[in-house]
Amino acid sequence: MYCDNTCAIAQAKEPRAHQKNKHILRKFHLIQQFVDNREIKISKVHMDTNLVDPLTKPLPQPKFETHVRAMGMRCLRPGDA
Repeated sequence: MYCDNTCAIAQAKEPRAHQKNKHILRKFHLIQQFVDNREIKISKVHMDTNLVDPLTKPLPQPKFETHVRAMGMRCLRPGDA
């Protein structure tokens, strides 16, 4: 599993009680169980190469178009159809 959030990776690999995540109940830490059982491996992916970014947040148009092309898609503009 690739992730661009360093804190999320650290939490999945070494769960600790931090001030910001103390509200999360232990039974909801499913990813931690998968990592502990070595069923998945979490790896850091740089935000510039994270192809799912256009699906999760707004991006500047050049970066959006680069990611979309890397996914094998193309941007359609009015009149391109």
